[in-house]
Amino acid sequence: MLLAEFDPALNAVIDPDMVIKAVPAFPETVISVFSHHLFRAILDFFGGKQIAATHDADDDWPVYMD
Repeated sequence: MLLAEFDPALNAVIDPDMVIKAVPAFPETVISVFSHHLFRAILDFFGGKQIAATHDADDDWPVYMD
């Protein structure tokens, strides 16, 4: 079973840094929200400045930092 196995290798078959560049000053910890309504409510409440964006088949996903 996959959950019972552990691979001690430091590198995966495909690591993120193989396909994308690091974003300068990107926060170490982030919160991911997939509901546009919840995302807007959190942004309205906490505020923040957009520092980056990601993109997938569904939409562009901005990354904010306060």
